[in-house]
Amino acid sequence: MTSLTAPTPQERLASSRKAIVRHMSRDSHDEHDDDAGAGHGGESDSGGFEGGAWGILKHALGAWWRHHPVSVAFGLAKPTLKHYAEEKPLQLLGIAAAAGAAAVVLRPWRLVSIGSLLLATLKSSELPGALLSMLSSASSPPEQTPRSK
Repeated sequence: MTSLTAPTPQERLASSRKAIVRHMSRDSHDEHDDDAGAGHGGESDSGGFEGGAWGILKHALGAWWRHHPVSVAFGLAKPTLKHYAEEKPLQLLGIAAAAGAAAVVLRPWRLVSIGSLLLATLKSSELPGALLSMLSSASSPPEQTPRSK
């Protein structure tokens, strides 16, 4: 595709296939690597996660969050909130400010004890999956995807 003419159908097909593969691999591997860096796929030159223990913990928490019921609720609410924010951004900002002020005044975190939070976390059915994800990510780094230049 270095010529100034339009690409051939075979070149367009190859280009679209590469774009699909890049998109699919980004969805499965780079969901939480947006903050980590550009183009590395969350891995350092040594083949492990960036940040060592922090990377492993981040991967495990990401696996836990993907299967959490609140994550599903956020996923369902996101398109609605996006549409609302496009139509009425100032009203949404006001609602967010009011919710933040109410949280500061009411301090809902004081209603729940730390012991009950720990007990709920340990009783959660997702905890073994998160621990297994953390252990498996520590023993084997994620797959490398071919990069196009």
